[in-house]
Amino acid sequence: IDYTDTSDGVLLLEKAATNLITYSQDFTQWTNTRSSDLSGFISPTGENNATKFISDTTASSSHIIKSTSFTISSGQTYTYSVFVKANQLNYVRLVFTDTSVAKLLSVYFDLLNGTIGTSSSGNTATLDSANIENFGNGWYRCSVSGDLDTTTTAQARIYLADGDNSSSFNGNGTSGVYIYGAQVEAGNLSSYIPTQGSASTRVAET
Repeated sequence: IDYTDTSDGVLLLEKAATNLITYSQDFTQWTNTRSSDLSGFISPTGENNATKFISDTTASSSHIIKSTSFTISSGQTYTYSVFVKANQLNYVRLVFTDTSVAKLLSVYFDLLNGTIGTSSSGNTATLDSANIENFGNGWYRCSVSGDLDTTTTAQARIYLADGDNSSSFNGNGTSGVYIYGAQVEAGNLSSYIPTQGSASTRVAET
C-alpha cells in the first residue's frame, strides 16, 4: 500500500510480466568473455545467491558476461534490468542487443554515486529510458528500456567498466562487481521474477 500521495493509501498492483532470461540468478549458465564468475555472495535478499563477476588479465579489452538468447518482437519496448554492487570496480555497462550486436541499447552506470552515465543506441534501435534504484547495502537495480526495431534473437550483456564510457581496460583477474537477478520483460520495469531454466511469468495482481 502506497501512502505517498494520500493519507488513505492506494494498492500497488503489478501487471502481468514474463522474465525472458532463462537463468536469472545462475550466471554459470551465461557465457563469459575475458571474465569469470564466482557464486556465494550476499544478494539484496540477504541470501548467499549473488555472483561476483570478475575481469581476467587481458589488457585493453572488454570483459563481458552474456545471457542465453531469447526471441523479441519488432515495435515492442523491452526493459532489461539487473542488480549490481561495486567491488573494486565502480562502473558497469548494460547492453541489450541482437545476437549480431548490430542493433543495441547501451548504458553505463556509476555504482559509487548511484547515477546514470553515457548512453547510446546502435543502428535503428531506440533507447527510451534508463534508471538506477538504490536497494541498500551498496546494491542498485540498473535498467534500460527501448526497442531494438526488429523481430530477432536477443541477448542481455553485462560489461565491466573502469569509468564512464570506458568498458575496454586492463583486467587484473580480481576486480569486478557483484551481480544478481537479471530480467528482460516486455514493457516497463516491474518487480523481479526469478527463473531457473525457462522463462517465467507472473500473473497480473488484482
